[in-house]
Order: sequence, then C-alpha cells, then structure tokens
Amino acid sequence: MNTDTLPAPAPETLQQLTDADLAALLGGGDDLVIELVLAELGRRDAADELCDRQRAADLLDLDRRRGESRVQALRRQWNEMADSQWRRAENALRGHLLNAAGKAAGVDPRSLFVGTAVRARKWASGDLLAWWAEVEPRLVPFEEFRLEVLGPPRQRKVARPAPAPVAVVAVPAAAASQGNVRGLRAWWNRVKEVWAA
Repeated sequence: MNTDTLPAPAPETLQQLTDADLAALLGGGDDLVIELVLAELGRRDAADELCDRQRAADLLDLDRRRGESRVQALRRQWNEMADSQWRRAENALRGHLLNAAGKAAGVDPRSLFVGTAVRARKWASGDLLAWWAEVEPRLVPFEEFRLEVLGPPRQRKVARPAPAPVAVVAVPAAAASQGNVRGLRAWWNRVKEVWAA
C-alpha cells in the first residue's frame, strides 16, 4: 500500500482496513494519520477485549453450578488451577517446595500457590522459585485474574430515596382575588399544614 499519495483517511474508512493496511499507514510519517490509525487500533483492541470477556463469561456460565454466581464459579476454577499447579510442582520438585524457614514455621506448601506473591517468595524454596521462573509461572492473584476474565465490577446504581410526595393545594378562587388577603392567608396556612404533615 502506497501511503505517500493518500489523504488523511476518515475514521469510517480506517474501520474497513486490515491490520496490515493500518501498519502500512503507520509508516507514512504523517502525524494526523498516525493519530487516526492509533485511535482505530485502540478501538479494535477495546472491542476485542470486550468480546474476549464476553466469551469468557459465556464459558464460565456453562461451568456454573446451581446457585453459584460468576465470581464464585471463577473462584472455584482459579482454586482448581492453583491446586493443579501445586500438584505439578510437588511432583516435579519431589516435594521440595518450602525453604528452611518455611518448614520451621510450619507453612502449608499449598498456601504458596493461593496466597500473595510476597508470601510465596518469602517461604518458597530456591527450586520452586526457579520452577516458577523457568517452567510454569505462578498464577496471578485471584483479584487480578477476575479483572482479566470479567473486567471491573459494574458500578451499581445507588438507590436514592423516593422524593417526598408533593401536595398540591389549589388556591381558592375567592382568595385569589386581589382584595381578599384574609382568604389568601388562610390558604397559605393550609399549605404549611400540608407540608408539615
């Protein structure tokens, strides 16, 4: 694709181009075109991420047990993955998962796979740290995993209290005439009574 002869494309035009065409436009050097192409790529990434999250949620729904929320199902799956990783590490390292301080402190080796990364580094043996670095990375913490799969939690709308009912008190015709101050005062006192109730 020759980018030297192209004017700045409209966003609608960019949506129809392939990724390879967009990459060719990035090499053109025109700042406006580069800005438009980067905006289109960002739009595509956001759309892809939304589709990926929706697919993940759909798959998660297929695995949900009766009465289980999506987050509970995801937590269960994450725990299953952590248990599986723990068993693989246990087999690969022949049970040498804790350092001497961890053994002395009575740390449960499984907790290295479900706890914080700081805790894992503190109590893990050198072999386990090397295994995580070279063979199989440690799982991300559950909250980070939940954000990757489901995205940020939806903001719930705060229920606002219903407005107080408004009483409509009509001005009597007699009080509405300009000369009837007493009738207008009586009407006003009635309005205040209704508001106070």
